[in-house]
Amino acid sequence: MRIIAESRWLIAHGWRATIVGQPGARLLAEAERASVPALAVRMRGAWDLAAVAALRRLIRAHDVGLVHTHSSVDAWVAGFAARSLALPSSAAVTSPSRFRGAARSSTGLPTA
Repeated sequence: MRIIAESRWLIAHGWRATIVGQPGARLLAEAERASVPALAVRMRGAWDLAAVAALRRLIRAHDVGLVHTHSSVDAWVAGFAARSLALPSSAAVTSPSRFRGAARSSTGLPTA
């Protein structure tokens, strides 16, 4: 999984990385198998204020400096939590492109 590979690279290069996902998600199990720190937070939708509050607590407790998201729900919830704490956030949300059928990230750059 790309998220785990990115996290392992960050950790190998001296950064702290923690994956946050839905309880019971395959991602969390894969992270555990790869020895990548992972935490579960229920995110019921884009305006889940309980999830925003939970993520704000985790961000503070783990002294997070950047929030990077990969899906639309976590982009809304975690992005809002980060912005409410004046932290930068980024989203790697891909969408189909009409140009040559390539997938492009929110930055407009092609994705792998």
